[in-house]
Amino acid sequence: MSKINEQIVDLIDNLLYIGINLSAEKDHDALLEKILSGARKITRADAGTLYLAEDNKLEFKILQNDTIGYDHNRSKKEIDLPPVKINKKSAAGYCASTEEVLAIDDVYNSEKFDFLGPRRYDSMTGYRTRSMLLAPMLDQKNELLGVIQLINATNQEDEVIPFSNYHKKVLAALASQAAISINNLQYIQETANLFRGMVESLAAMVDSRNPFTANHTRRVAQMTEIFIEVLNENSLGPLKEINFSDDDRLQLLMAAWLHDIGKLAVPLDIMQKTNRLGRHYDTVIQRFDLLEEVLINRKEQPDLTAGGLAEEWDKKLALLREGRQLIKEVNGMKSLPVKNIKDKLKKLYQEKFKLVNQNKEISLLTKPELEALLAEEGFLTAGEQEKLESHVLEAQKILRNIPFSREVKRVPQIVRLHHEFLDGSGYPEGLTGKEIPLEARIITIIDRFDSLVARPLEKPKSKAEAIETLREMAAVGKLDKNLVDLFCRHQIWQSIDFTGECTYKFVYN
Repeated sequence: MSKINEQIVDLIDNLLYIGINLSAEKDHDALLEKILSGARKITRADAGTLYLAEDNKLEFKILQNDTIGYDHNRSKKEIDLPPVKINKKSAAGYCASTEEVLAIDDVYNSEKFDFLGPRRYDSMTGYRTRSMLLAPMLDQKNELLGVIQLINATNQEDEVIPFSNYHKKVLAALASQAAISINNLQYIQETANLFRGMVESLAAMVDSRNPFTANHTRRVAQMTEIFIEVLNENSLGPLKEINFSDDDRLQLLMAAWLHDIGKLAVPLDIMQKTNRLGRHYDTVIQRFDLLEEVLINRKEQPDLTAGGLAEEWDKKLALLREGRQLIKEVNGMKSLPVKNIKDKLKKLYQEKFKLVNQNKEISLLTKPELEALLAEEGFLTAGEQEKLESHVLEAQKILRNIPFSREVKRVPQIVRLHHEFLDGSGYPEGLTGKEIPLEARIITIIDRFDSLVARPLEKPKSKAEAIETLREMAAVGKLDKNLVDLFCRHQIWQSIDFTGECTYKFVYN
């Protein structure tokens, strides 16, 4: 193979290699560095600058110079050089405004452009700028993204030479490819930011529906992120092999942010219920008050003074007053330990009142009201508890319409299963052991811990009490013991504020 053919093959190989690298790069600053380094490599340029177009100016982003050993990324330190205006006075401005590839053999002998910038740079660094090659970076819509500026082409003996015509063609092709890569990465990042914003907004909507659990989602997500880092750094015990990749991390964090999304479909009167009767309490009390007023007015009439009718009315009044007091007390109880309370409530339900001149009988309690008052634990009836637990199924319906990428495709499954217990006593499917994904087991622990230390409807548990509860649940086989041990040992909650406003943000890389 001739030397020229070898150079052509080498050039094609370099272009392909650079193109593959640019397509694969996800970090914006690293992408800009690769663009400039690749352009310099295929043209044997000693130095170079990459500008990005911003507000009708070219901003310095990357500076590289082999002679003076300079490789400067603006993200690490500010480049103390003023932006270049996009006009025809400077070489870079001319390239940007005309969108032409521009080659200059010796900037010090050229009168076409103002080279005050390169000369100032040379005076600052002791460098000598001679040949220059510039190409605009134009995206698919032919919009200017920036300019690649190469300085001092060199030959095999490292002597500075002018840039050749084939250098111009190669740089033009690379600049076009670079612009597409920059544009694609910006599109990906903008899409990611949009999705992140949507996820945060949905989580905020969930938390805002119930003022008693505000910031719950943010805290769960924040503790999940901390737990991921702990798991990745852990090198001891049965969990030492677990390591979350960037995609795994993103998937679990997204599931943590969306774990309660199904509560958007749960009725507000269930979400915000703080007593047994909920929004029906006032109605029940008003019913007792009204009947009492009717009885008092009726008792004062003359025809009730004979035949023992007054005594009967006294019994009815006593029943109303005792019943009303009983309801007031029971309404706020989390549990009904005394059996006679249930018997009294059932007896109250059976009582009927018939008003004068009316054939209709009035019940003191309706059947749904009695069921609410007789709830075994908590303030929810069996039916209401079922609706609340259905939030994991509702989440599945909501999330199935979102086109999750393959990196995070298991988010709906993790969300659906975050209330499952290892012993099969959870919901919605009653899964056991390894049937429950690791990610769901993690969220279950964190979700339960937050609900214990920040529970709004009764006195919150202390951190120590919450830890003890988690350990007890692990001991009886409900929670993953190894995960609970790691969670407690590293005090994942240590930096979390459970009482104030949580400002944690979803960082979508």
